[in-house]
Amino acid sequence: MVFLSGESRLFFILFFLSTAIVGCGHSDLETQLIEENAGERVSLPPEVMSAMEAEIDEIEVPIESSEGGLSKPSAFSKVYLIDYIDRSAQAREAPTPSTNTTCGSSSAYSVKTYKWKSFPILYAISTDNLTVGVDLAAAKTAVVNAFNAWDNEERPAGNLFMEAKNGETPSLTVRWGNIDGKNKTLGLTENTFNVKTKVIISSRMTFDSADTWKVFPSFDCKSQGSEFDIESVAAHEVGHVIGLLHPPNTKKNTALTLYAFTSAGETLKRTLDKGDKSGVAKIYPKKK
Repeated sequence: MVFLSGESRLFFILFFLSTAIVGCGHSDLETQLIEENAGERVSLPPEVMSAMEAEIDEIEVPIESSEGGLSKPSAFSKVYLIDYIDRSAQAREAPTPSTNTTCGSSSAYSVKTYKWKSFPILYAISTDNLTVGVDLAAAKTAVVNAFNAWDNEERPAGNLFMEAKNGETPSLTVRWGNIDGKNKTLGLTENTFNVKTKVIISSRMTFDSADTWKVFPSFDCKSQGSEFDIESVAAHEVGHVIGLLHPPNTKKNTALTLYAFTSAGETLKRTLDKGDKSGVAKIYPKKK
């Protein structure tokens, strides 16, 4: 048996407590990141702003933690999947809903190596800063319909998304905020994930409030107006949330929900195409 003096016992207790705090640092940081994700303020890192200026559609930003007043890389990183409005000549040359008589089909898809491991994903939707004149209840329903389009694939089985109740912190937030002005970036998705395990811990979808939004009453292969359809764009962003990337930018792939470009009045992305369904099946295969 070892006896400690009062001073030694105090040192031992302090050492034990400090070790416990350091040991649970990742858990604390994860909680902090999830809570920050639920915030309403649009604040993008300079790396993301530079990426948008260069019209890059994907950029990863490591998340740093602080210990002893020093910054160091944490176990977490954030990837930004950025969606633009008609930003290339190739997109403008591709057939758009306004020139298509049929929607077409494609089996192409592209996926990330990360994914969610815990379900359902709790979400919260804020319609603040949405285009004046849009019915807010209809806008929220349009986003929920976008969730349902992916949920109906049963990959994984059961409820993939569920609205957070009072007192619950959502892992996924949906909001409108001024990103970079009208007719540039239409929206973006931020996924925070563990670099080692590749597990997503939180996500945020942001639609640019500088652009004009609308809930169109029905689906059509053709353009229906000069506004951007909330459900169509939301379905695209939800694909990013669960781990899908943009497929190759070719004319054949314009019918895909995850196709990189959209046009005003398009509702085409509301419905999943073959490649979209194959992509989510690749990330979340059915259990044997």
